[in-house]
Amino acid sequence: MIQRRKFTRLDVDIPIKCKIRNHRNELVISSSGKVANLCLGGMHISLPFRLIKITARLIDYDLNLPNPFSEINGHGIIRWGYWDEENWQTHLGLELLPMETSPSEELENLLIELAGDRQALYMNTLTN
Repeated sequence: MIQRRKFTRLDVDIPIKCKIRNHRNELVISSSGKVANLCLGGMHISLPFRLIKITARLIDYDLNLPNPFSEINGHGIIRWGYWDEENWQTHLGLELLPMETSPSEELENLLIELAGDRQALYMNTLTN
């Protein structure tokens, strides 16, 4: 299956703090993890524990960005998840919810620097 992505995904290794919430906005779990890839629309997160059943859908997150960038706080929706038995990690696909202007610009600036230029960041890409 070929899927057209709106934004280019960039491989990263960025620490993240997550608060996973259920549909009633109640805290289910709080954890640190790693972001494996990132784009303006979402990210792939790895967490060091097993979520038996992923019923929670909301995440509050804090991205600890490298200098000269600052920390970014935001919210997202879990779109997919699976348990990686070999590496003992839960992997989650997160869709980013709209942010205030300042954090959004900070994330865009980081991604532009990682991508090399603004056009590369917004190019549609094809993936299998």
